[in-house]
Amino acid sequence: MAKLRLILLNKSGTPGNMVVYQRSDKDTLMPLAWLSQPTWPGAMVQMDWDDRDWAFVWAGVSHIQPGTVFLAAQVTPATPTEGNQIEFLAGPGGMYEFANQKNGAIPEYFVLIETPSVPLNSVSVGLGMNGKATFAALARPNRRTLFGARTSYWVTFGDIAEGEFLFDVPTLPSARVEFPPGVTTMVAQLNADFSWTISQPSLAEAEADADPAAS
Repeated sequence: MAKLRLILLNKSGTPGNMVVYQRSDKDTLMPLAWLSQPTWPGAMVQMDWDDRDWAFVWAGVSHIQPGTVFLAAQVTPATPTEGNQIEFLAGPGGMYEFANQKNGAIPEYFVLIETPSVPLNSVSVGLGMNGKATFAALARPNRRTLFGARTSYWVTFGDIAEGEFLFDVPTLPSARVEFPPGVTTMVAQLNADFSWTISQPSLAEAEADADPAAS
């Protein structure tokens, strides 16, 4: 279990949201703007998370289009090896819930079983990390989604709200953030031309990172 930190610097001269999202090689669930914080030119923001702190999530989203935001109605904690299989069902009166959570047969994979009781395109289900949704899709009856816990981290910039569905991800102006072995803090700098520079923290940034008053 690794606690990770990303320091984001806005050197673009333009105010906007610093956004962190995740990508997977499986396209069964759409990426969401997982973390989003507004920044002014010259500002620094810090984002922290635990990469083993996953959860199953659902929200009352029945239609997905640009600008749609996923606000989780239920967050059920899970890890890649414990409680990584769950059922999603619709009860009497249209009450939705997760149930029958257990350890799945395939470690490092999450199994989301949408039961026959779930109406088509009524709500959305997915996965989250650190209590916030990362991936989601419209619910569908009789679907079994297998999703790997190994994802990659990406940064982008713009007028993007936290939890917003991300469309055309391959063409989204972004940069991948990789944490080398033994490194738990990285820096993502948005440059004046809106390109990204990804690096390990300098001494000054490390000192600011260690100062609670600076975060």
